[in-house]
Parts: sequence; structure tokens; C-alpha cells
Amino acid sequence: GNSIAPILPSLTMSVGVAVIEAGDTPAELILRADRALYQAKAAGKNCVRVHPSTAPGRTVPPDWSPKEHA
Repeated sequence: GNSIAPILPSLTMSVGVAVIEAGDTPAELILRADRALYQAKAAGKNCVRVHPSTAPGRTVPPDWSPKEHA
């Protein structure tokens, strides 16, 4: 039968997340979140990527290699 619900456009979302760390400037936090966002976009649709912590004593995973962008 006929549906009375309107046809909605498809929507996808990519998300980049970074955790604020002691001594961060707003620019540093945004840069890490932006790098994670580009990782999410590169991974495909509907992805969330979290930038690894740069806090002392924590290491960045060796496979973390965000693509730089213009």
C-alpha cells in the first residue's frame, strides 16, 4: 500500500573525538579532533574515531597515522 510517511533523504555522519588534556590550548584540542574526523571520513560512512591520548606515559598506537589535509 501507499505510505503516508514522507521519504527522507539518506544521512550519514562521521565523527572525530579528542579528549582535553592538561595544558591543551583550544587549537591543540581542535587539531586532534580534526585529525580523528579525517580518519573517520577515510574509514567510510557512519564512523567515529577517537584520537589517542598524548598524555605523558601513554603511547600513540603505531597504526595511528592521520592523513594530513589542506
